[in-house]
This record gives sequence, structure tokens and C-alpha cells, in this order.
Amino acid sequence: MRRLLMQWSYAASVYCHEALMWFFFKSKDGVRQKVERINSAKGPNYLVYSEGFVSSTGVELPLDASYGIVNKTQRCLYIGMQARQLDSNWTVATFDAGDPLHFLDVQSGEVINASSMPFDCIYSDAVAERMTSIQFEQYLKSIIGLLKPGGVHRIATSDIDRILDTVSKGTWVDFPWVKKEGVTTAAEYINAVFRNWGHRYLYDSATLIKRLSECGYRNSARTSMLSGCSASLYCLDQGIHRIYVEAQR
Repeated sequence: MRRLLMQWSYAASVYCHEALMWFFFKSKDGVRQKVERINSAKGPNYLVYSEGFVSSTGVELPLDASYGIVNKTQRCLYIGMQARQLDSNWTVATFDAGDPLHFLDVQSGEVINASSMPFDCIYSDAVAERMTSIQFEQYLKSIIGLLKPGGVHRIATSDIDRILDTVSKGTWVDFPWVKKEGVTTAAEYINAVFRNWGHRYLYDSATLIKRLSECGYRNSARTSMLSGCSASLYCLDQGIHRIYVEAQR
């Protein structure tokens, strides 16, 4: 497929890219609403929706025949700061960084622990940066006990390398939230990113992979937005500014 694309014109390559973007978004409910929600956070032209197509200049999608196919027989767990509306094969839990760390099933209100039925996939959404390093180690050890052998844990978290890159290039001023928060200097921006929104520890991919390996995970590796071991997981990705790392039990 890749060789064939290299032989096509630039216009044909762009068309295929947009067709894949259409496939990804069209396979979910509320395409226009999803685009509007992402654009409200990333900027008005981050994604473009027109005549049924969604296009983006910042996302590279894998040209793979199985791309985007979600296995709804998998038992999956989503852990985030806020609840999300997901398919019936997902258990949605909110995260509490108290002592001890625990996760509450949004639907039942019960604590999810190792005695629960194990999961095929777990998605940790923007929770790593809201824990101390010690808490995150405890978190990873708790999560691995919730996975089936061979199960995949996908982590989405703020990317310290991208943050520092925006400072060196001066592009941090383009973020919509910067204007909303009244941030006008690089120092204010850095402190806001490191201290606001409950942030306690930010990661680069090397540190995140190191923590996973230390806590007993196998095959820890960085991946990109909208790609990875399972479409059930990467279909939840929401921004190219994040680190996406996967690891297996």
C-alpha cells in the first residue's frame, strides 16, 4: 500500500489521507460535535469538517486495512478525571488521587479492584500528570492487576518535550487557553502548564516507559495518536500534543 501511494500524485495521497480521516470519524457518533469539541480546545482550524469529510494537517494515520476496526467483544476500562460516554463493553471509572488510590465505576459507584473481572484493555486518560511519581508507581501496579495476561494498558498524558519545544519556538502563544487564562509571558506559560489543572509530575516518553518497565509491564513503547495495538483504545485519543504509550501485562 505504501509503495503504491508513493507512485500516486500528491493530490491522490491527500485524498486517501482525508478518506481515512473520514473513516475514523464516521465510525463514531456525533462527527460534527466531536470536531467542534476538539477545535474549541486546539484552535478553530485544527480539524476541518466539510461534506462528510474530516481533515487534519497534524495527524498521520497508518495505511492499514484493519485500521479503525473496534473489537466490541473486548472488556475495556476507561479511567479519567471525568466520565465519558462509551460503548457498552466499556467500564468507565473516575480517578481519585487520595490515599489509597482508587477508581470508582461511574455506573455502579463501586470501587474497581483486582477482585473484579480482568480487562482486555485499559485506557488511562490524563491521570499520570495528576499524581506524584510515587503515586503513579502505585497506580501502575494497581492497574496491571486489573489486566488479563497480554492485556494492553494505553496511557495518554501531557508531553513535556512538546511543552518545552513550544517555549523554544515561541508557539505557546497560539494556544487558545493561553489567551483565556491571561498568560502573556513564557514563564507564566511554563508555570501554568506545570502547576495548573492539578498537575504534579509531567513526563517524556523515556521516563514513562521506564516507570512501566519498573512496575512489571512488558513491551512498553511509545505510539502515535490514532495508532496502536487496539482500535478500541486509540479511538479515544484526543490530541497530538500528548504522549501515547502502550504496554502489556
